[in-house]
Amino acid sequence: MTPPHRILLVDDHELVRAMLAQHLDAESDIEVLGQTDNGSEAVAIAERSKPDVAILDIDIPGADSFELGRILRDKCPGIRIIFLSGYLKDQFISRALSMNADAYLTKNESPSRVVDAVRSVIAGERVFSSEVRSRINRFACERPYRERSPLELLTARELEVLGHVARAMSKKEIASTLGLSVKTIDHHVHHVMNKLKIHDRVELTRFAIREGLVNP
Repeated sequence: MTPPHRILLVDDHELVRAMLAQHLDAESDIEVLGQTDNGSEAVAIAERSKPDVAILDIDIPGADSFELGRILRDKCPGIRIIFLSGYLKDQFISRALSMNADAYLTKNESPSRVVDAVRSVIAGERVFSSEVRSRINRFACERPYRERSPLELLTARELEVLGHVARAMSKKEIASTLGLSVKTIDHHVHHVMNKLKIHDRVELTRFAIREGLVNP
């Protein structure tokens, strides 16, 4: 008998995890071997249990879901990565495509659609919600092939600084929070503005909110 497909669920909403786990475990060919609301525990579960598929919420407190996906692939070669999110933002879709994610589904999808997606990615297919597919098609029409999203030009530190700027923190407050000098923060802000071609803190804040880095 073929062993069931082993699933790791990572979502900070307990009700969402419980609902998905219930629907997935009801299938004879699928088994939820672990679920968690944080990245570090997800890595520990993956190292211990070697799941076939990881279903990751994009908004995980204290973790970058796309980086988590890369870590899980390093720890478990061959693992399939499904992003499940309430966010439909170009930068998230772009980052998912850049890391060659196996699926990107919105939380508008039914549990049965998620079950089908698990089987599809195991079979080697890529799966996208219709809204996501529409965005991808628009990318192809509006942007040259391989052109990167503006946020992909930023380093992890620059993204972190941008998030703090968008929260109306002063450079001194950001420096204190990150354990860096004000001069270093000033350099990061300067680089962010140049890369994004935005030279105003108010516009930076609007951009960060629009791209989902901070809540409005």
